Amino acid sequence: MRPLASPPGITPAPDDAHPYRLPAAIDPTTLRRYFTLHAADREEVDRCRGAATTLGFAVQLCALRWRGHFLRDMADVPAAAVETLAEQLGLLPLALEASLQGYPASEDTRLDHHERIRRHLGFTRCGPAERRRLLDHMTATARAVPRAATLYPLACRWLLEQRIVRPARARSETSSPAPARRRSPPPSRPLPAT
Repeated sequence: MRPLASPPGITPAPDDAHPYRLPAAIDPTTLRRYFTLHAADREEVDRCRGAATTLGFAVQLCALRWRGHFLRDMADVPAAAVETLAEQLGLLPLALEASLQGYPASEDTRLDHHERIRRHLGFTRCGPAERRRLLDHMTATARAVPRAATLYPLACRWLLEQRIVRPARARSETSSPAPARRRSPPPSRPLPAT
């Protein structure tokens, strides 16, 4: 089956086969555009301590700027992204790829970093009002695009254009459902003796 073309005038969202990961290969133009740290970015990144934390923060900053969401798992960050950022930060990339798996050190650090990055880049959280705006936008879009067009990439693109952080899926959506428990039959009782 062929992938569907985007409707005219609508820019496709990045490939979202794995919506909360970066693609395995990132072209040089994308690396320059989204993984170049500007002076204000460097000031924010320089507040971090430790090489892995500094690099992890920089990766999350660039992921939000490019894709509109934070990464859940730092294990699959492409080497090209690590090398590009490590070079700018004066870090050795080879030892850092493995240490990114331990970033962030705690849930408090993760939440603090996400908030700092979100504010730094001017993104808003996807709260009830933003979800309503998204629903209104997607309703209008669904009426305007061909029936065969998938709405998910269009929703991702709109959130990014509006600078709204793409909400994470609930854990219940990402994990496989627990198998249904079978009810045990009631214990059999011996028949009364007559």
